[in-house]
Amino acid sequence: MNDQKPPVISIEKENCINCHKCISVCPVKYCIDGSGDTVDINHNLCIGCGHCIEACDHKARSWLDDFDAFTAAAEKGEKTVAVVAPAVAASLPETWPYLLGYLKTLGVEAFFDVSLGAELTVKSYLNYVESESPQSIIAQPCPAIVSYIELYQPELIPYLAPADSPMVHTLKMIKAYWKEYAGLKSLVISPCLAKKREFTDTGYGDFNVTLRSIQNWLEKRKINLRKFKPEAFTGPDAERAVRFSTPGGLMLTADRDAPGIAHKTKKIEGMSIYGYLKDLPAAIKGKYSPLLIDCLNCENGCNGGPGTRHQKSSQDLLSSLVEKRIKIISTKNKSASKSVNKSISAYWDPQLYLRTYKDRSHFNNITIPNTTQLDGIYKEMKKTEKADFLNCAACGYGNCEGMAIAIYNGLNKVENCHHYMQKVIQEEKSTVTGLYSQLHDKIANCNSLISDMNKTVDQVNESVESQSSSLQESSAAVEEMVRSLGNLSRISQTRQEALMQLDGSVRTGERDLKYTVESINEITNSISGIDNLIVLISEVADQTSLLSMNAAIEAAHAGDAGKGFAVVASEIKKLAESTENNVKDVSSLIGEILMKVQETSKVSGKTGENIGLVLKEIQNISHALHEFLAHTEQMSVGNRQVNQALSELKENSGNVLNASALMNESILILEQNLKEIHDISEANMEQIRKLSGSI
Repeated sequence: MNDQKPPVISIEKENCINCHKCISVCPVKYCIDGSGDTVDINHNLCIGCGHCIEACDHKARSWLDDFDAFTAAAEKGEKTVAVVAPAVAASLPETWPYLLGYLKTLGVEAFFDVSLGAELTVKSYLNYVESESPQSIIAQPCPAIVSYIELYQPELIPYLAPADSPMVHTLKMIKAYWKEYAGLKSLVISPCLAKKREFTDTGYGDFNVTLRSIQNWLEKRKINLRKFKPEAFTGPDAERAVRFSTPGGLMLTADRDAPGIAHKTKKIEGMSIYGYLKDLPAAIKGKYSPLLIDCLNCENGCNGGPGTRHQKSSQDLLSSLVEKRIKIISTKNKSASKSVNKSISAYWDPQLYLRTYKDRSHFNNITIPNTTQLDGIYKEMKKTEKADFLNCAACGYGNCEGMAIAIYNGLNKVENCHHYMQKVIQEEKSTVTGLYSQLHDKIANCNSLISDMNKTVDQVNESVESQSSSLQESSAAVEEMVRSLGNLSRISQTRQEALMQLDGSVRTGERDLKYTVESINEITNSISGIDNLIVLISEVADQTSLLSMNAAIEAAHAGDAGKGFAVVASEIKKLAESTENNVKDVSSLIGEILMKVQETSKVSGKTGENIGLVLKEIQNISHALHEFLAHTEQMSVGNRQVNQALSELKENSGNVLNASALMNESILILEQNLKEIHDISEANMEQIRKLSGSI
């Protein structure tokens, strides 16, 4: 036997909202992990009961069977033998024989009625009761109940009927007595998802195909079954066991061969079976348990199994559909009871249909926390007082302890506890109330601030208007200053040109003065030459006078002969004296001229120096005026920019005025909005106060 349980239920996580409805209907609870945003399944702890599929309104659960594997095998031409559950009469009450005809076209070689296997099952049960005289025997046709006992109540394994289910009885019968089909894979048409678990455990059964999958396939492909030739079951017909899929079917079938056993039988189905099984060990120990426990997981029996569409159908309707088939069998074969007994004798072997079970409780690794640990979990769940333990079952576990156990084992979270969330909401409501109160106060403060700001804006508006007026005046003054600077720049330009002309004239005068000085120097030099000439003339005069004197002397010596020469000598002497006197006068005059020329030269030199100083000062003034002119030009450019900036400033000032007006209007609107928010806040506060009083 395989230890692992194959999945029989899948979760469509995109549809799951973690509402915990699946947990609430699950008889074992802890196979479902609700700690995340969507639930998950531990398939080794799931018993495959299918209640969660029926309960889920969000289509987040679906069944798993072998329909796709079967059709794939059929497409490959693989031959099979079909084993059909008696619930087919409830799902396809009039067309099931045509279904067999359709399946024959898919390669199904033969069809066996599980009702015959149910007859063999009852024989196995009664044989066990007769031979072993057990205190109690738990019927095991339902694989979900078998899985539950193996996983969660292994102490009841000794009380499970040590015989196979009707389906496995049928499969074993085919293997043992219908050799022509022994080598074929078996197609089991079933109303049950958990049958796959049974096939895995026993090694019998290949394709578990649910009636629901078959009906969906037929509708999807728009297949009309009546177009196919109806087929009958292979082998003998069953009798009372045809109702085995109906609650109490085992009891009624057993009562035929063991009259009175019905009074020793407990018939129970649906979710209540699991509570019943929890109490059964005590009943067995107290020796007041029933002999036979005819139990099924589904409320409507196998006719309303999770592999059908009849979970919510009327049990009476389903039972009536099965009873119609029994009437057909009885009408067809008046001695059906005797025929069944012959079939049982032919196909029953006390050693062939034995079933054993396995303790799988090691998969059930749920830890039950002690009191201290539970108290810690309860504190996390905000359960500190007796009134906090609501046992509201909103979590799906039925009571607060069940939820605490799930949380302790990591299978759920405190946020999924209704009480916890209610506490959180109350705390958040208190926080929100405080926040609303603060918000209310803040809004009131904002209203006050907006009112003050509005007054300030009015003042700013007045200041802006005053500033705008002052700016207009300043702009006019600056424009006048710019014009004055422009005039100054033009005057400075004219004065610079005149100064440049003066500089040229001074430079010309300086050159002329230098030329005059040079000329005076040349005159001085020339006068110095005249002085030398005068000295020479003076010397000639002196020589002439000396010569005259010598001539006079000679004339005296000559006497009268020398009288004429003496006259000449006298005239020469006079001429020499006259020349000497003239030379002295000229020399004196030249000295005076030379002195005047030297004085003139000195004065001219000083004048030249003064002209040089004047020229230097003119140059300095020219440079200064040039720099002044450059700065004036820069100032003129800057003032033009200032003028432009002032123009823009005037424009911006106008914009500021407009913006100020708009801002004032916006503030009025904002003030109105804040007043409305304040009113809304007041209303919210009132609602919160009412809500606080109602929670």
